[in-house]
Amino acid sequence: MSDETPTTKDLLLDAAQHLFARDGVQGARIREINELAGQRNPSALHYHFGSRTALVRAVLERYQRAVDVTAAEALDRLEDAGHAPDVREIVEVVVRPEVQTLGTQAGRDCVRIIPQLLPELSRNLRAGVVYPITPVTRRIMAMLDERMATRSIPERVRRERLVSYAIVFTTLLGERAHQVEAGGDLLLTDPEFAVHLVDVLEAVLLAPAPPPGQPG
Repeated sequence: MSDETPTTKDLLLDAAQHLFARDGVQGARIREINELAGQRNPSALHYHFGSRTALVRAVLERYQRAVDVTAAEALDRLEDAGHAPDVREIVEVVVRPEVQTLGTQAGRDCVRIIPQLLPELSRNLRAGVVYPITPVTRRIMAMLDERMATRSIPERVRRERLVSYAIVFTTLLGERAHQVEAGGDLLLTDPEFAVHLVDVLEAVLLAPAPPPGQPG
């Protein structure tokens, strides 16, 4: 844990991610975010972020950067050993740190926010744009696309597979976070859930594709 005093921006981000998760990205009130962050100035959030959209982006990018550190280190270890990771290994690299975040309130808040943005995320992925845009997320999505290409999966199908991957991944993580928050009985432990999620995502990405021009 850092001993550094949180900045005003950090406090606003903490408050926003909690209220976005609890009340929804559009339902959370700017006034309540400022109050939860301990800011007396009602324009503090606007001063630091400019808009609700920019605040949401900042919340997700902060979360993604933290997850990226672990994922990038794992990918580097695989590649430094002269090993070209396959789809399952790439997915495992992403899933493990994401599941670990479910052990914290901040992590559970963030993974409950992402499914709210699926229409935008899906639209961007179909256009070949990864969001949140970080070097590691671009690297991972490019690697997954490349591995699917080696199996002669057409580009338009690969794009749709990546959309499906994102939808399944974020939805199952978000639902798991809701389960943990509700204090319900979990059928799977966190390690078991991580393996289950990897199994499902691998199947989504590598399902047989119909030949070009032939309906599925």
